[in-house]
Amino acid sequence: MEKGFSPTFYVPRNAISDIMDSQRGKIFTVEFTKKNGEHRVMNCRKGVHSYLKGGTNLWLESGKYPNLKVVFDMKKKEYRSVNLDTVSCMKANKKVFRFLDL
Repeated sequence: MEKGFSPTFYVPRNAISDIMDSQRGKIFTVEFTKKNGEHRVMNCRKGVHSYLKGGTNLWLESGKYPNLKVVFDMKKKEYRSVNLDTVSCMKANKKVFRFLDL
């Protein structure tokens, strides 16, 4: 167990999106595998509007990619997409979540 975090919770993979959305602007950490196979740990937030350049994200709004979530990378100060199918761990609200394929 990591310092400052409560025990690990094992939850179904389909709960990732709900946990991310429930943060309401709070910073959370997500661990996932990038498309090139590289493992990544990212501190991010949802609901950031400060760095938008206008327009809409047509490929995301099309519904063609339902397993992608757009988050704001706090370190790089840029928007990133996270594939929910490759998320292995998420830390939010001083809780650690591990996801199970059911």
